[in-house]
Formats: sequence, C-alpha cells, structure tokens
Amino acid sequence: MPKVTPLGLRKYNIDQMILKELSDLESRTILFSIVNQSKLPSQISFENKIPSSTVYKKLSTLESLGLIRVEKIELINRQKSKFYRSNIREAEICIKKFEPIIHLIQNNVITKT
Repeated sequence: MPKVTPLGLRKYNIDQMILKELSDLESRTILFSIVNQSKLPSQISFENKIPSSTVYKKLSTLESLGLIRVEKIELINRQKSKFYRSNIREAEICIKKFEPIIHLIQNNVITKT
C-alpha cells in the first residue's frame, strides 16, 4: 500500500466532499439552478422549493469547495445581498479500481450587466 502524504490525504478528502455534495439532491439542484444566471439565496429557495436555512448551509459548503462563487454583492433594502453563480456547468463521475474520478466542466457563461 502506498504511503499517504498529508497533501494526498487532503486531496482525497476534498474529492470525497465534492462527491458527497454532487450526490446530494438539494446541493445539485442549487448548483445547477445558478449555472446561467446568478441568484440570491431567497430566489434559489423560492424557485426550487428548498427551505432557506438549507439553501444557506448548502451555499456555504459549495462555496468552500469552490463549486460556486459570489458573483456580485448589491445593497438591497439596506442589506448587503450576495448573488451566487456556479463555477461548473457539468460534472462527470467515474469509478475505477474503487477510486472516484471527478471531472468538472467549467462554467464559461458570460455575465450580462
């Protein structure tokens, strides 16, 4: 068995976390609902019928994994509001010899302002 380095262990953990989020229905729904257009968490919640608290938790996790980004921040009703956008437009998962291989296709949709 090959020796596991801290860097290799960290990459394995990130891959596992990404795989977990992509296999979660709510995370996938959120992720792919913001491919073509950035949206507020309240919009995502309303359009997909997902509770707001769940949307905020999932957005935080997806952002920490680099799967989404804050595209812009606007002042709405005296509050800073974040618009989220997916960094990927497609994901492919393949399993070879017990190891998942995740291919993420970058989202190249141009922002319209």
